[in-house]
Amino acid sequence: MANTLLTVIIPVLNRKNKLWRTLMSISSQDHIEPGRISLIIVDNGSTDGAIDITEAWIKKDAPQWLDVTMVKESRPGTCAARNRGLAEAQSDWVMFFDSDDLMKPNHLHSVIESIENANDADVIYWDVAYETEDGKCGVHRKAGRNIWFNAVMRGILSTQRYCCRRKTIQWAGGWNEELWGWNDWELSLRLIGSGARLQYHTGKPTVTVMVHRESITGESFTSGAGKWEASMAIAREYAQRAGLDYVVQLIDMKGAVLAGDYAREGSTELSHRLLNKLYSHGDVSRWRLRFIAGWQRIAGRWSSVALWLTGGWKL
Repeated sequence: MANTLLTVIIPVLNRKNKLWRTLMSISSQDHIEPGRISLIIVDNGSTDGAIDITEAWIKKDAPQWLDVTMVKESRPGTCAARNRGLAEAQSDWVMFFDSDDLMKPNHLHSVIESIENANDADVIYWDVAYETEDGKCGVHRKAGRNIWFNAVMRGILSTQRYCCRRKTIQWAGGWNEELWGWNDWELSLRLIGSGARLQYHTGKPTVTVMVHRESITGESFTSGAGKWEASMAIAREYAQRAGLDYVVQLIDMKGAVLAGDYAREGSTELSHRLLNKLYSHGDVSRWRLRFIAGWQRIAGRWSSVALWLTGGWKL
């Protein structure tokens, strides 16, 4: 619709049981003026009945004020699906969401309010809650004011944590379809590097990221080693071309955190190989890389101590 303010884009590939909860969390959203938000669901080749569930939801449970479109994308991967949704969108703003995460009832209303008060901002981001399969809950927050530290080390622009102007993400190049892990992280660096103006939305989290074995956030670091390191290599090349020496250093320190995660999961060979690669870059001292990896090995996933050791505490 021509007057739509925001388009929500959700790629779908199976996950029919988890998808239903996501769709019903959209059904529970506080009422919004009709025509303000559209939803594009991109079928990326589902075979488990997920699309049957989606079609039934559209007919019976989708909010009447929400304009819903479903399209198909034959190219594999969530990045291809998101780019297809982006190409279909006509609104000034877009927001991406995953098919297994949950919106609290006030989420979309909160996003609309943020956009209406965006002033000159190109990207609006917020904190999110997370919940694991074993019941662990918490909140992913930004830390300090340094936007590059927050982007590289805290992942403040992960898929569910922001909305942005459609032209801004198109200018940055959209989603990299060659990447199969940490692709939202890699995109976030290009968004910031393109000069996008960011605005932080305060308040309690209105999104819950579900961490489980089928999700990228729930996958072991060792099993996805190639995916993570490919994204870091692409991001590092980008930062080097852009002359962002500080960002290059942060990416290498993030690599040290990953090396610590490998070691914590029992893969010392992967850990040593990655650390040796980081040593060869020569942009961050060996003692700092070893120290960061060592603390991450002890403290585990999302260690604030390891992040502190990167130097972000000074920023």
